[in-house]
Amino acid sequence: MQQRRHGTRGKRRKTRAERIRTGNAEAKRQALEARVKVLQRVCSEAYQLAGTVGAPVEALDNLSAAANGEPIPHETFLPIRLEDCEECAPRAQEPDRSEAEPASDTTS
Repeated sequence: MQQRRHGTRGKRRKTRAERIRTGNAEAKRQALEARVKVLQRVCSEAYQLAGTVGAPVEALDNLSAAANGEPIPHETFLPIRLEDCEECAPRAQEPDRSEAEPASDTTS
């Protein structure tokens, strides 16, 4: 008795192992896409923080590109110093307070 194939003319059915591999690959792809979205959101948030502290334009460029899924324009924005951030630069000029004497206790 000849087995009838509906809609599979000339096509071989996938084996169970092939279907499992395809399903696993799809699940992995979806997991990676979800991870990329999370990382893009984190880069977007970091961009806002970097802008607030006046980070160098290279840092802002890279974070913006990463947040938007675009090519990264600068290989790196490191090294970075406190003085390189506009809002932090005045603090970088202050003397190191870690070596100062502790404040006296005036509550006694």
